[in-house]
Amino acid sequence: DINLKEELLITETKKLSLPLLCYDVIFKAIFSDQENILAKMVSDITGIDYELLKDNIILETNELPISTNNEKIKRCDFILRINNGNIINLELNSHRYAGYLVKNLSYLFQLFSSSSKKSEKYNDNLIVQQININCFKDKNSKEIKPLSKYHLREDDTNKLYVKNIAIYELNVVKCHDLYYNTINKQELPNYIKWGTLIYSDNIKEIAEITKDILAFKER
Repeated sequence: DINLKEELLITETKKLSLPLLCYDVIFKAIFSDQENILAKMVSDITGIDYELLKDNIILETNELPISTNNEKIKRCDFILRINNGNIINLELNSHRYAGYLVKNLSYLFQLFSSSSKKSEKYNDNLIVQQININCFKDKNSKEIKPLSKYHLREDDTNKLYVKNIAIYELNVVKCHDLYYNTINKQELPNYIKWGTLIYSDNIKEIAEITKDILAFKER
């Protein structure tokens, strides 16, 4: 249940350096059996129609196949396969560390390359997207957007090279800052509320946010 009990939240966050939902184990435990709530968050971040995602998400094993004996094991946080065959890889990055971007990209491209099975034709319509939820402050925090979207593009013309790959980065610290500094919070995009929810350690704030982004029975 996303609406965590106050006693647990207050007790546990005093022991931790980050809010509870910024830890892989807790994040996965909450969302792994709540596919439609996960679908709602993904919809608010990517703009994919919630009706397309609702009841149509399959959570797959989080370990990617390896092709060679010395290949590094890759364990994703969530792999979502939509019923139209498209794939969404969701990664929670609790801390910035050397190589985290390369790690995330290796997951994305391996999912893309492994989607075509032996004897199958390559699917031009396949779309593989990655959502990176970043729980750390950036050095240039004033220039950082709460949500950024990336594609492969040509340098000079900015022409889209392929439509098949997209990367979203949700900076939950920036979301939380914007939420606190906005008077009319109702007008904020839902992805900012999700980011604030993930980075919040205040039970009253969590209860208030969930009212805006979830139906009563989902809270």
